[in-house]
Amino acid sequence: MQFTLWFGFIPLHWHARFEDLSPNGFIDRQLTGPYKTWVHKHTYHDIGLGKTEIIDEIHAEFKSGLWWRLIGRLLWAGMPVLFAYRAWKTRRELESKIQ
Repeated sequence: MQFTLWFGFIPLHWHARFEDLSPNGFIDRQLTGPYKTWVHKHTYHDIGLGKTEIIDEIHAEFKSGLWWRLIGRLLWAGMPVLFAYRAWKTRRELESKIQ
């Protein structure tokens, strides 16, 4: 998967690969991008009543150099907002499919 993440007016090109795909989750691993390493594990747990808990685990290392360390830390600081938006969007999409 290749995409561009916009950090203001700065394009950050990201290339990732999906790994270990299963009904219980998957991993996305950065091949190239703003981090030295980025491994994001998505795990799904059925919690009953038609609900699923999604657990995200991220291992990331910052690149060397002042510019990349700054960009990496700023992106990392914004992760809670990104994950909150993703949770809202996922819930909205799934609920629209039920109705």
